[in-house]
Amino acid sequence: MAEFNFEVSPQSLALIGDAEIEANFEAVQNWLEQEMEPYSVMVVTEDGIAGAKATRAKVRKLAAAIDEQRKAVKKAWLAPYEEFEQKCKKLLEPCNAADANIGNQIKAFDELKRQEKTDRLEAFFNENSVGITDFLSFKDVFNPKWANATYAEANAQAEVLTLCEKTREDIIAIRELNS
Repeated sequence: MAEFNFEVSPQSLALIGDAEIEANFEAVQNWLEQEMEPYSVMVVTEDGIAGAKATRAKVRKLAAAIDEQRKAVKKAWLAPYEEFEQKCKKLLEPCNAADANIGNQIKAFDELKRQEKTDRLEAFFNENSVGITDFLSFKDVFNPKWANATYAEANAQAEVLTLCEKTREDIIAIRELNS
């Protein structure tokens, strides 16, 4: 198996600088607080509904302009990131292909081991179920957890023996009833 010694670090993929968006946030904040303060305590009367609607439209238009700027800057800043993301996804393709190839083979070996263990347990059942197969089949007793690699085959065999013995005892009990 080939070994590889490539280390992935932030420096190997990108240099992240101290980029900063500059704007006159403080001045705009001060101006907005001054301009909006009268409206935040404004009382609307029935006579002033038309003026309130016009004022509200102006406030919403100003908010929309601020939000449009936010979205435009976000889009401009995300463009390089989106390009970077696509390139990283392209870099992941060979890793994902290798992982899938190895994973499929491991899964096939694991499934083969599960089937071999199940076949051994079925043979064990067949050896120990002589005379009771009319009443009990391997499918009736098989527990899927027995096929797991972490489940000891000896424990599964013990369970098979217990089930076969219990079935024999039940058959004897039924026959003793002469029914």
